[in-house]
Formats: sequence, C-alpha cells, structure tokens
Amino acid sequence: MEDFLLEGKLNPKIEPTRAGFLKIFAAWLLEEDLPFTTGESPGIKWLFQYLQVKYQLPSDTTVRNQLAHIFSTLHETVVEELSVSLDSGLHMKIQT
Repeated sequence: MEDFLLEGKLNPKIEPTRAGFLKIFAAWLLEEDLPFTTGESPGIKWLFQYLQVKYQLPSDTTVRNQLAHIFSTLHETVVEELSVSLDSGLHMKIQT
C-alpha cells in the first residue's frame, strides 16, 4: 500500500480541462515561435478532428489572452518571491 501511495504522489493523475488545454496550447505556440493563428489553420483542425479532441481550438485572441494571463501569474510569483527574499535579508541585517 505504501508503494501505491508513493506512486500517486510521484505521478499524480492529470485531469484534462479546457483551461489546462489552453495554457499548454498557448505555451507550445510561444515555445515553438508559432503564429497565434495556428489554432485557426485547417490542417490542425483536421488533426484534432481525427484525434477526436473534445476541446475547440483557440483563436489568436484567446491565445494572446492566455499568454497575458500566464505572464501576469508568473510576474506576481516573481514579485512575491523577491519581496519575501528582500524582507528576510533586511530582517537578517537588522539582527546583526
């Protein structure tokens, strides 16, 4: 049983969602330097229909909005981590 629980912690099951699909699709376009309109091309539509993907391919506007959301989230995380780091550094200086 312990091995079973450990395996679940190491390899959690991913439940596909529309939001997750959009995030991964947008990140893929950015990583591969593809146009935001890739989801609107006939070839990828045929591929997704063939694979019976249940999610609608995103438009260029949806991709741009998704990337803006990812950027905003990452920016907030960096600002938060830097402020914690600066606060702890300042606290250490005051103690010495």
